[in-house]
Amino acid sequence: MLSYEGEFMRRVVREWWRETPKAIRWVAYISVPLGVAATVLGVYGDGHGWWDDRGFLTNLVSSFTSLLFGVPTALVVLSHLNGQQAQAMERRIARNRAEAAKAAYLELALRHVRSDAHSTYELAAAELVTTGRELVSALTQHPPHPQAGALLEKRRTDFQRTFTGGGAEQAEWITSMLLVWEQFDGEIRPLVEGAGLSWLPLNRYGDLRAKHKALAAIDTKALFHDFDAVEQVARTLWSRASSRHQAARQKLLADAQAFNAWASFVADLETILRDIARVGR
Repeated sequence: MLSYEGEFMRRVVREWWRETPKAIRWVAYISVPLGVAATVLGVYGDGHGWWDDRGFLTNLVSSFTSLLFGVPTALVVLSHLNGQQAQAMERRIARNRAEAAKAAYLELALRHVRSDAHSTYELAAAELVTTGRELVSALTQHPPHPQAGALLEKRRTDFQRTFTGGGAEQAEWITSMLLVWEQFDGEIRPLVEGAGLSWLPLNRYGDLRAKHKALAAIDTKALFHDFDAVEQVARTLWSRASSRHQAARQKLLADAQAFNAWASFVADLETILRDIARVGR
């Protein structure tokens, strides 16, 4: 046990010495041996009476000897104090940047959630995912299942109860979220890790990247501008006289798939925000 502790301390001291600037190490390499030599010379001179009746020379030699020890000691201590201060400053800057990025992500993430639905939006998004899967299944059938119309209306009602805007706002939100994540992953992560602050466990970081990759894969152009546009295309689909059934069905299907991918991301948003909150602590 003592041998292990001794080896550990030697390793710490060696690492501490390697971190000392090279110029200061050279000052120590030169000054300390000279200081030892001056001390030996002073003691030897005392024993042989060299300094008798030479008060000024005695003070001069003793001061020079102290200087040879004091200067490298002071330089080494000050260099490490300055290094610790610089590290503390780096950590403070990294923490402040991380907190600002976390606040920006949180504000944007919940921007499209109604103020009275912050405690229920996850469940609402999960319900939208379920409805969306049923809608995709109904639209995939030939001809589309009659239930598709009721599912479209249910999707609209459930969405507007919890969220604001429509397809145009969703597309804008997706773009903004990806930009914020890109900053978080590309700038904040290296900054936080470089400062020795906490980032994310590898499995959680991988999960976050996968979720944002899925968000980036959404075809935002497939999202209808608003729900009125959805209804207009749906009327074309249900009209027997229309010759544009196939085109209308494909548009509704593409919108439903994009909408489902958005809802899936939002359903996991609370978990994502908990992970984001851990960064920089």
